[in-house]
Amino acid sequence: MVESLFYNNHHIVISTSEQVFGSWQWSYLIDGEGPYASQGHPVASRAQALKNALRSAKARIDRSRTLTHPRTN
Repeated sequence: MVESLFYNNHHIVISTSEQVFGSWQWSYLIDGEGPYASQGHPVASRAQALKNALRSAKARIDRSRTLTHPRTN
């Protein structure tokens, strides 16, 4: 299943898949680049997989903004 959304002017496409009954994995693209995939253990629901993927994507975008636009004092 695929979800598509925008965050801070970046297009995120999240894909989730049930590997084994009750065992979900996720991956996502940011502006067509990636994929960035879940690491470690699968989660028990699609909702949790989406939540984890979105948190990871937002953190990646926020880190890249900090690196390209450092805060000045």
